[in-house]
Amino acid sequence: MALIEVIKREKMLALSTRAVICLAILCGVWVAAVLVGTFTVIYLAGYWWFNFIVGPPLADGLARAWICNIRYCRPQWFKPEGA
Repeated sequence: MALIEVIKREKMLALSTRAVICLAILCGVWVAAVLVGTFTVIYLAGYWWFNFIVGPPLADGLARAWICNIRYCRPQWFKPEGA
């Protein structure tokens, strides 16, 4: 679930830089845990080759969601999307 659906933008912009960095670290750890867990389960099921099919789109989607949440909190940390 995106932060956009849960917390208003004014509250997110009011967060301290430390809080946003902590959010980024926690989201990164969560993304890594989901990827490692998924890859482990697929590998243990005996379909190790399936990781090459599932891995790239899953990692891309999770990374984009992570960046979207951080951009929602601190848009000034990123270049404008059109640039």
